[in-house]
Amino acid sequence: MKQNDCIDLIFSNITAHTWQKAKGFYQPTTLLVGENYKYHKQDINSKISINEQKKNAYNFVNSLMSIFALIIVFGALLIIIVLYNLGSLSFVERMRDYATLRVLGIHKKKLRILTLIENLITTFIGWLIGIPAGIWFLGQYVNTFSTINLEYTRYYNWSTILIASVFVWIGSLSTTLFISRRIRSIYMVQALKGVE
Repeated sequence: MKQNDCIDLIFSNITAHTWQKAKGFYQPTTLLVGENYKYHKQDINSKISINEQKKNAYNFVNSLMSIFALIIVFGALLIIIVLYNLGSLSFVERMRDYATLRVLGIHKKKLRILTLIENLITTFIGWLIGIPAGIWFLGQYVNTFSTINLEYTRYYNWSTILIASVFVWIGSLSTTLFISRRIRSIYMVQALKGVE
């Protein structure tokens, strides 16, 4: 195909005559037309309107909502489990430190505030990293459902980010308060013993 023929194809309506003039094999598979476009019905196997395409797209998205709901439930469980395990691990590792501070005269209330601050700092760092990482993951996940005919793009708004953030912070505070109650049960003599 000559360069002039390619330019003619780009700047003209690509009809059977133009395509064959450029020595190409003309066999279209899809034709996008307006409502009043005239065409030969024997050349068309099937047709679909924009409304039908929209309806098919909405049906497809609705069928995926159960998967999205499952991801949300597992995400919520993951938040609670990870935050609780991080708090428990931190508590176990620092139990001797807490016992030492108690022996030195620090009240249990101040120790509970200390554990609360530590866990809130950890949650804040995870929250800051999690928002852009979650938006990126949403884009990658939604792109897996895109096809040649339909392209799905990620959609989020500030209200969904706010709801997710509130859930994360409530989960963090509740697990932190639950773990900080364990400070009451520290047996100082046992905690201060060396590893035998």
